[in-house]
Amino acid sequence: MANSKNEYIRAPTCASGSEIIYAWAMDAPALVLPEGVGFKVGGDTGVNYLVLQVHYAHVDKFLNGAFDNSGIILKLLPQNTQKVNKRAGVLLLGTGGSIPNKSIEHMETACTIDEPLELHPFAFRTHTHKL
Repeated sequence: MANSKNEYIRAPTCASGSEIIYAWAMDAPALVLPEGVGFKVGGDTGVNYLVLQVHYAHVDKFLNGAFDNSGIILKLLPQNTQKVNKRAGVLLLGTGGSIPNKSIEHMETACTIDEPLELHPFAFRTHTHKL
């Protein structure tokens, strides 16, 4: 049986850097943007390509012809649309470290935004890995 940890090629997503504009994980609810809110892509945004990157914990089940049919739905609007009047973005914060088994630890993450911005957070997502 194939071992999913060492038989597949791994490489960086984009050689020139990447920006996360959406992320989802198993059992997480779908992201539905509020009315009038959208991500800006293309043009002068610096986001010229969208890359769907999928991570599987185990790929062994796909070796015998099984497949995955998950995906996302994108709704694209013209740049001059009046339907979007607020720009969505992702503020990605993270910590490094590990929490030993059967122990209590606290990890905090924060940042200072030194720009005259008004932010309206409407969702958050946590991400952890199993022990």
